[in-house]
Amino acid sequence: MLTTLAAMALLHSPSYIPVNGGGPCNALQQFQPRFEVELVVKPVEYLRNQTVHGLHRKMADKLKEWQDGNNQNTFTADGVAYTRNWLVSGSSRATTMADINVNFISTPYNVPAREYCPFFKDVKITLTYQTQTTIGEDLRKDECRYELVHEHELKHNEANVKVAQSVAEMLEADLPRIIKDIQGEAAYIKLLDPQMAKMRSELKEAVGMYQEQLLELVEEYDALIDTPEEFRRIANSCSEE
Repeated sequence: MLTTLAAMALLHSPSYIPVNGGGPCNALQQFQPRFEVELVVKPVEYLRNQTVHGLHRKMADKLKEWQDGNNQNTFTADGVAYTRNWLVSGSSRATTMADINVNFISTPYNVPAREYCPFFKDVKITLTYQTQTTIGEDLRKDECRYELVHEHELKHNEANVKVAQSVAEMLEADLPRIIKDIQGEAAYIKLLDPQMAKMRSELKEAVGMYQEQLLELVEEYDALIDTPEEFRRIANSCSEE
């Protein structure tokens, strides 16, 4: 399943939809802008600041919400529905940040009137992805249950990284279209700084849509990993403890 995540993510339409491709300034653009999207995947951040019972209580509402949304009732908040030994012992969440570096260039549109056309010259977007994983602090690293929970949470990270890679590829492919659309809305102007700030803001908003899509896809694939069969495996594999 994980080997197909990248292809599956590409089936989801990006959130950004262009609204304009024309404008009086387009004919003056005599250069090819440079675009780059870089994905930085940071190592998993492990947190050991909650007990298993504390984590279970914290995750009880989310567990119930997940069960309702996926028509599951295998486990209740206290685990009694399947096994008295089953507790939420770990959790993972996806985090993403975007750093946008932009250089502009302006071309005179009407010299006597001091009117100019602003263009993106260089655009580099750095997407940073990281999985933050919490494992109950009372689980020892040398015990069976810790190994099982850790293995399970790494499955989430593996899937999430593949999703992040696919979304970064989509953004890189769409970026020329996004830039053209933002520039197409810009007519010749006299005050460059406010217009450039507006263009930067619109680019940030467009990138934010891809970040939102990344997190939405992560939730979808998390549900494919958090199956009753997977929970059953974790619940019953360490009975000797």
